[in-house]
Amino acid sequence: MMLDRRAWCRLAIGGFANAWAARASMGSARAGSPPADALALASDDGSPIRNRALPAEAFAGLAGLQRIGGTAPDIVIGEVFDYNCGYCRSAAVPLDALVERDGRVALTLVHHPILSPASRAVAILQQAVFHLFGPASARALHLALLGHRGFLDEPRARAIARAEGIDLDAIDAPAVAGAAALEVDAQTSRAHALGIRVTPTFAIAGRAFIGWPGPSTIAGMIAEARRCGRLRCD
Repeated sequence: MMLDRRAWCRLAIGGFANAWAARASMGSARAGSPPADALALASDDGSPIRNRALPAEAFAGLAGLQRIGGTAPDIVIGEVFDYNCGYCRSAAVPLDALVERDGRVALTLVHHPILSPASRAVAILQQAVFHLFGPASARALHLALLGHRGFLDEPRARAIARAEGIDLDAIDAPAVAGAAALEVDAQTSRAHALGIRVTPTFAIAGRAFIGWPGPSTIAGMIAEARRCGRLRCD
């Protein structure tokens, strides 16, 4: 069902309010005291990056995690994301290009559909494609979904999947959809347990940080992590 303008505004305002409250729970990126263990990091535009320690095994043991990129990486980027998250959309193409360019980098996707109930339905659809058709089809659909502009709900996601050649009847099978839903919900629960309330949140070299910092900053973080195992070596 199409959202009218008032409904879309209510959804956008509600999502912004939730994100603002979540950001406050970890501290504002521009105000307040940073976590005691925070590193001095800045985005491509010079703005500070809110960050904190996160165990390297934070997402270990989760079923159905999707990994894109190198099969034997020395750097793994974890991305906690929502298909209706604007900055997740901004990050999609640069991150995919990064793992294509650097065979020693892998990207692990962690579903965290918190911006609307529709986001969960979209995540389950994509996860079902991963289950049934494998990582290549899931990756193509992932990029297509994040390439959508405007609010993304299940009908729109199904139209995108159909355009990608996905057999929708197959992924609608109760066993497939049910397993996908369990995995998406488990990933969301783990993110909540780790105190992750904002998408995107990235994890590299034992640290979590909020927001998409830009491709140059990500490249610098990877170089530092390779040099000293941290996002900043000085």
